[in-house]
Amino acid sequence: MPSVPKPLETARQLNELITSVTKTPGYRQPIGFGIAHVTFGQANKGTTIMARYPAANWGQNFGSAAAMLYAAGLVQPDQSVDDRLIHNELVLPLDDTFTANLYNIFGPLHAKAVKDQHSNVQVAKMIHRLGKANLNSLRLVMLFGDEPVKSPEAAYLKLYALSSRKVQPGIINMDGVADMMPRLAWIGSKPQEPEAIQERYLADQIDSGMPHITALSKFPDLLDHVLLKGITIDGGATVRLGAHLATGTEVGAGGFVDFNAGSLGPAIIHGKLLTGVTVGAGTVIDSGAKVAQSLGENCRVATDVFLGPNSTVEIGQGQLAEIASSNPHLQERTVTSGGDLKIHAKDLSGSQGETVKNVEFYREDGRLKARHRTSDALYM
Repeated sequence: MPSVPKPLETARQLNELITSVTKTPGYRQPIGFGIAHVTFGQANKGTTIMARYPAANWGQNFGSAAAMLYAAGLVQPDQSVDDRLIHNELVLPLDDTFTANLYNIFGPLHAKAVKDQHSNVQVAKMIHRLGKANLNSLRLVMLFGDEPVKSPEAAYLKLYALSSRKVQPGIINMDGVADMMPRLAWIGSKPQEPEAIQERYLADQIDSGMPHITALSKFPDLLDHVLLKGITIDGGATVRLGAHLATGTEVGAGGFVDFNAGSLGPAIIHGKLLTGVTVGAGTVIDSGAKVAQSLGENCRVATDVFLGPNSTVEIGQGQLAEIASSNPHLQERTVTSGGDLKIHAKDLSGSQGETVKNVEFYREDGRLKARHRTSDALYM
């Protein structure tokens, strides 16, 4: 592993190092990376059950990635790269040599790394202050291709990329994410394996009682990992890590937003958005309403759409569409419009937000019907 014995002094030194690293034959630029703090299982010791990213990078900050690979000794500038860079995923335990190298490489940026500036440099400064004994739970994680994930660390990196608005739902490959997330008992924001709690069941009951478990789920709450500006999440709402909430979005009590789902603009969500679903700006999902993907296809609800209470949608909706209360609008149903004309609801799908506009779907005489909306008023 290379040694950077003292901090670099000038931006020119830093840029020259980064350039030499990235021009090394075989160098691969990651699409996502970060330094993770992992939580290990108690029943399965040494197994990662959760990861936190103080700075998750996706499609950005490539100079920081090069610095980290050099600090880890995985790239010898102008010579060779480590064979581990051939694979799609890199999950590397860190040591004090890495933290010292990275801290010194970022020397010219130390003074500028404050508030929301140079987050990777801030992380380098923080981990440099940790003692050697505290580095066991740190991992350098890099993804070099958008393939199905093979580790919990990679799964959490993609979830962070979505929730920190680095990428929109439906863009990146989320295959394998749920499989890599173990089912956990959440005691507030802290996870434990259910089997570990079960092992202590008798002792806990005799001693101080069972811990207060708030959820049994693979996915943690977004607010336990990411704090976003410009959104409202009321008490009683469930927003999972991996949800994408645009600025101006309100999730009301009883609202639910799954991972790889969310809003692309200001929206009001009092119902449920399941994975693979996005809603556009000005859209209202009323209480009890549910939007889900069908047959594994992502579902996009366009701008200024109103879904009435307890309605159900499994296909995309065009701009200014309205779904009446308690009206199921499922992919397999037929829609009657203009007399006895019957068409499949899927053919009215606004999956790109442009197929059908200003349509109201309602139920009459047991049939699902469609008609032109007479008002452009938004249900805000």
